[in-house]
Amino acid sequence: MNYDLISVIMAVYNGEKYLIEAMESILDQTHKNFEFIIINDGSKDDSIKIIKKYMEKDKRIILIDRENKGLPYSLNEGISISKGKYIARMDADDISHSNRLEKQLSYMKENNLDVCGSFIKIFGENKEQIIKNPITHDEIKFRLIIMSGLAHPTVIFKKEVFEKVEYQSSYKVAQDYKLWTDIIINNFRIGNIPEVLLNYREHTSQASIKKRDLQEETAKKISLDYATIIGKDEKSLALDLQSINSSSDIENIINKILIISNKYKLSDISKSNEIKNFFGNIEYKDLSYYIMYYKKTKEFKRNFKDEFELLVKSIIKTNNQSTSYNMLKKVKKWLY
Repeated sequence: MNYDLISVIMAVYNGEKYLIEAMESILDQTHKNFEFIIINDGSKDDSIKIIKKYMEKDKRIILIDRENKGLPYSLNEGISISKGKYIARMDADDISHSNRLEKQLSYMKENNLDVCGSFIKIFGENKEQIIKNPITHDEIKFRLIIMSGLAHPTVIFKKEVFEKVEYQSSYKVAQDYKLWTDIIINNFRIGNIPEVLLNYREHTSQASIKKRDLQEETAKKISLDYATIIGKDEKSLALDLQSINSSSDIENIINKILIISNKYKLSDISKSNEIKNFFGNIEYKDLSYYIMYYKKTKEFKRNFKDEFELLVKSIIKTNNQSTSYNMLKKVKKWLY
């Protein structure tokens, strides 16, 4: 049994709707030795009343209550007063599995990790999906060239990580993506336990949905800055990802993905996943794109469900907010 003190950090801004579920999922953890630092970041609703009610029942809750200063400031503030050897993140609208802290702490020690996330189950608004992020350090190091590789509210850090890095308040969105790249650049080891340990609630009031365009532009900057530091091949790939205009661009990018993934000694499964991940995230494409993708990946095993979705998205112009995308989700659910 691990008895290390964990400091769980949660910022709350107008979170009353889901706050009770989030708090209880932490207070009911099988790992009991933790402090629960909650920053009420200027909420206008009844969040503070809910927090104070639970403080009367559980002395592990530590409250910071003040005007709104934003998520990065709040998280850095919580970390600055923490006493734990480990820092765990939590969001006010998600639900941690009861054994989350216990399992992640054991996995970190067994695998000599400084940072550890987990898989997540997305739920809410008629959606249910398991997200399996890359597992090993090298897989995550590669994924970060393209996009974020961890689910922010799942992550546990050794506190010593924050002697070298912090949340950047200059980033209005994608602060977590920036943090992961800074962690890699500072030579900390990072991984994901291959198990769902958090239910991630998706709803329209989330900042990541409200500020999607800003998030995409910020992510491009983070990707390029990170890739420029870690290698020439990586920078070349990041630059190519910024502008895709033809099927020949698809061929060029897949070739570079294969070169870099070989350098990182990724498995064939990981290579295939990264190519599908890249191709699936191109917002608009046509059938010629899919043909090139299919040609370049013919040596890999195919999952019919994944291939069906990629093919349809290549025929019908769609993005995550479009009617055609929602129809595609219904078809997938009916088929599978």
